[in-house]
Amino acid sequence: NNLKITGEDGTLDHPGTYFLKGFRTFLKGDISYKDQTSTGSLDRDGYTQTALPALTTPVGTLGQLRGVDFVGNNVSACGDQTIAYSPDAGRSWSTIVTSSSSICGVDMADALRGFAVGTVGAAYKTTSGGAGWTNFNSYLPVGYDSHNFYAVKFSSINTGWIVGAAGAILYTVSSGLSWTIQGALVTPQQLNSIDTVDGASVWSVGANGEIIYTSDGVNWSQQASGVSYDLRALCALSASSAITAGDGGGLLKTTDSGATWV
Repeated sequence: NNLKITGEDGTLDHPGTYFLKGFRTFLKGDISYKDQTSTGSLDRDGYTQTALPALTTPVGTLGQLRGVDFVGNNVSACGDQTIAYSPDAGRSWSTIVTSSSSICGVDMADALRGFAVGTVGAAYKTTSGGAGWTNFNSYLPVGYDSHNFYAVKFSSINTGWIVGAAGAILYTVSSGLSWTIQGALVTPQQLNSIDTVDGASVWSVGANGEIIYTSDGVNWSQQASGVSYDLRALCALSASSAITAGDGGGLLKTTDSGATWV
């Protein structure tokens, strides 16, 4: 549905007409929501008050939420000591995992299979779209069962990476049943995010402007970011393009596989 947001007197603090497309809208202050009529009239009388679905907060998510991913209507969110699940595109939520660790990243490989990782070796897998999670910490390499992990990315149901503190990169081609160590000595920096669109060209970003890259999914090297602030989020747009964001509102983009970041 298309919604027009107005104030009680039919005005907005910032003039203009605002249309939001979708079934969820978060409202602040004294703003109300009204349905647009089929005539498209902008008269205030042409709108009627409606109600949006009630928002629910799952038990255990009053701390920070750090990651979210979805396929279809199945949504999983993770955060401080929690993995939460919504089967209806976010209308309702339930807490599925309560952990002593912070769960820092979640990624759905397909509609059923997904992975979540966190501090102190937290490692979980779902085969039910997020409705249930099992611990796969015992499958991690020796010495990594208590490591701090901050992000996970799967390019297929079998192939994926986990990144974390001290430049850790773990790699699987068996849907998490076994993991190998990648990128030894490439960087000592904490890695906060990882992304890929094709499973070959993969970037990871982290502390002190660190950016590392592989063109074959296996062999990693550093790329020059030109910045020293921490990079915290990453989105791969294609095999040659990506955007990363970090502290202080910093944004960098590459369109040449990371040869330059600007």
